[in-house]
Amino acid sequence: MAALVLTMTVARADEGMWLPYSLNGQNLAEMQAMGCKLTAEQIFSFNQPSIKDAIVQFGGGCTGEIISPEGLLLTNHHCGLSYVQKHSSIEHDYLTDGFWAMSKGEELPNAGLSVLFLNKVEDVTEEVLKGVTAQTTEAERDESQEQPFHHQGTQGRPQRARRDCAFL
Repeated sequence: MAALVLTMTVARADEGMWLPYSLNGQNLAEMQAMGCKLTAEQIFSFNQPSIKDAIVQFGGGCTGEIISPEGLLLTNHHCGLSYVQKHSSIEHDYLTDGFWAMSKGEELPNAGLSVLFLNKVEDVTEEVLKGVTAQTTEAERDESQEQPFHHQGTQGRPQRARRDCAFL
């Protein structure tokens, strides 16, 4: 008679929201104890090169990560799915069979798809709250907070670097 033995293993996930700009005060020592060789400054620095510079906004709402000097990036499946569907046909079912461009010439362009890079982080709190008091109404506060950005011509939106994407 054969016996079936089941072994249970306990796994612990150290997940959660780690705020990159406060790694020193949060969990850098724990990360380094687990093998991370990077400093907090290498992971996140407001205005110096760091890993944060490889993170992009993909297609207007998803995140992506640049993983090569040529701009190859990773993102979640659902973020690029509609572009894979647009390239698929009965002859080339990329949803089922996948696709891999072996050269830049084989890449499939995606009109209208782009990524945004963060160019600069700047604390504008003092400028935005200038003139705001405890007696300021919500409508007055909202109007006064928009004002500092009008001179930039961005209507309060940050300036962004834009890159076009191809399906690899």
